[in-house]
Amino acid sequence: MTSAFHRMLNAALLLSCVGAATYWSLQLSSGRETPKQLVPPPSPAPVARSVPVDARPLAALFGTNARPGTETIRLVGIVASGGGGIAALHIGSGPPQLIRVGDRLDDGRIVASVEPTQVTLEGPKGREFLVLAPPPPAPGIETRPARP
Repeated sequence: MTSAFHRMLNAALLLSCVGAATYWSLQLSSGRETPKQLVPPPSPAPVARSVPVDARPLAALFGTNARPGTETIRLVGIVASGGGGIAALHIGSGPPQLIRVGDRLDDGRIVASVEPTQVTLEGPKGREFLVLAPPPPAPGIETRPARP
């Protein structure tokens, strides 16, 4: 009795496999149109330089804009990076000043680029790179040189 049951079960399994193979061979060979290749959407237009950016909330983080001196320039923070990056420069003894790509400093240098870790200035003396210093370690964390 069990051998008859097994034969029927084998026959049902065989018929379902044949049916599935027939179905998929008909589906794949039916001559349907192949799907078209996807095309990425066009990239958004760059923001025009004349679009004003309200940097007052960011200025509150680093101090207010003041007339910069002609002493040393130090990069103290980068708020954003990319084409329209904003960086905070500590110029002379005044508070930090927010600058954008294309801004002109009082000494005539122009901000050429704002990267995630550096700002590039261009002027009569050539290019100058201001590199953002790494933050100091958190209190209670010791830094040791790597062991060889």
